[in-house]
Amino acid sequence: MSRHRKGLASINPGMLQHVSIALRSVAAQPVANLEEMDQKQVSRRFQVFKELITTERDFLNDINITIEDIMNPLLEHEVC
Repeated sequence: MSRHRKGLASINPGMLQHVSIALRSVAAQPVANLEEMDQKQVSRRFQVFKELITTERDFLNDINITIEDIMNPLLEHEVC
C-alpha cells in the first residue's frame, strides 16, 4: 500500500463520534447549570451544535466520496 493510500484510508466516519463527544464536552463547560439559561438560549445552542455536527458529517461523507471516486482510481493508475 502506498504512503498516500494508507493516509487516505485512515479517514473514516467514526471520527464523527469523537467530534460529537468533544463538542458535548465543550458545550457543557460554559454553563454548568442549564437552568441558568432560558429555554430560548438552550434551544439556540442546541441548534448551533446540531448544525455543526451535521456539517462535519457531510464533510466526512464528501471526503470519503472524493477518496473512493477520485483519489483511489488515480492511485491505482499511478497518476499521482
